[in-house]
Amino acid sequence: MADKYKLIRNLGKGASCEVKLAKHLSNNETFAIKIFQKSNDEKLEELFLNEVSVMDTLKHKNVIKYIEYGTGDIVRTEDNVVKSEKRVNYIVLELAQQGDLFDVIARLDSFEESLAKYFFIQLMEGLEFCHN
Repeated sequence: MADKYKLIRNLGKGASCEVKLAKHLSNNETFAIKIFQKSNDEKLEELFLNEVSVMDTLKHKNVIKYIEYGTGDIVRTEDNVVKSEKRVNYIVLELAQQGDLFDVIARLDSFEESLAKYFFIQLMEGLEFCHN
């Protein structure tokens, strides 16, 4: 991973992974990368591969786009000296430029019913697609 993406900053953290803003080294495109600790636990590896499989099938305008997945190294450096290195599984996803829906709504003091309807319809279309 370190040879393909530069990790820029944290975007979020969940129970099983961290999400980082990353820049592709060859074309400077930005992505969100979900980073999972590499594990010897077969169940965790199976869950990771299951998420990849599901994400790969979800192609809809209201669902974040899956780009690729892999296993790689995260290298932490200080003054061009390697301080640590760890092996991880990762999933590269389209970056939601405005953040998630909660972030968008939180930035608004208030909004019209028509905007709420717009968000709700998008959310329901994406959710319906995921469940069909």
